[in-house]
Amino acid sequence: TAYEMEDGIMPGEDVPVWDTDRGRIGVAICFDIKFPEVGLRLSRQRADVTFWPSMFPGGERLRAWAMDYGMYMVKCTRGSGAVLDPAGQYVASEGQAMPLGVSDATVQITFAEVNTDRKTFHLDFNAQKLPAIVAKYGGGVDIFRMQPEGTFSLASRMPDVTVQDIEREFAMEDLRAYL
Repeated sequence: TAYEMEDGIMPGEDVPVWDTDRGRIGVAICFDIKFPEVGLRLSRQRADVTFWPSMFPGGERLRAWAMDYGMYMVKCTRGSGAVLDPAGQYVASEGQAMPLGVSDATVQITFAEVNTDRKTFHLDFNAQKLPAIVAKYGGGVDIFRMQPEGTFSLASRMPDVTVQDIEREFAMEDLRAYL
């Protein structure tokens, strides 16, 4: 922020993403949420989950980043936390207080188990493929349509078939590539 730069703290130029056994992880810090280019760079590097520690709550920007960039957003702010899925839906919020074991101090813990085998797609050129995907895979996939955005997220619940496999099989293009 401006007052931090006046104190000599300068913003970085890299927006790194790390591979983990659960997907690609990115980080945006506090005021980064105000700069769409940060989210876009995380998305272009295919971040599946972005952790966002901040001193302010972020509001609808968190939902926008999740939906626009097709990634989970994990928020950690003073006194609260949340996990949003790529459809912008809250899957966890306002965690439970856990004792620290030091006097009466507690810490809020927010937890969600998420499926990172999930991608966001635009309905253009993909909507007509959804009935065939459901016919073939049924309960093995989760599809969540986001209206009026004209997008949907597709998740695989199958250990032997990934969303990328389905994407190839049905000649689909994810939202990141489409845009």
